[in-house]
Amino acid sequence: MRYYDVLWRERHLTLRELRTTYSNYYTYVFWSMVVALLVLFDLHGFAARVSIAALLTYTILMVVVTVSIYILVTLIGIKISKTHPGFFIVLPIVGLAAMTISTYAVELAVSSVFSGGMSVEYA
Repeated sequence: MRYYDVLWRERHLTLRELRTTYSNYYTYVFWSMVVALLVLFDLHGFAARVSIAALLTYTILMVVVTVSIYILVTLIGIKISKTHPGFFIVLPIVGLAAMTISTYAVELAVSSVFSGGMSVEYA
């Protein structure tokens, strides 16, 4: 499957490369650092409403859902690219959509559990 990264460089991805990426130790170290940064920066203002344990749970769930959506779109893209060779994915758009969907879905689910209240704030 062809895809384009943030710098609009064309790359190619196969199922074998995808398996190699997710079996690599550094992938999980990177995800752990992303979770830690998201908790520390508190981009959604969730820490003001809930405890640090709830914030950590919220952030881990958000990363898991985002990565799951990302992998699902990648697998679907690889499947489609086998039958349609011109098919490609722009990864920044997929990432933005996955992060947006996961943010709202997880906040809606977790806010009811931790009594934080769903907040839809517009800047």
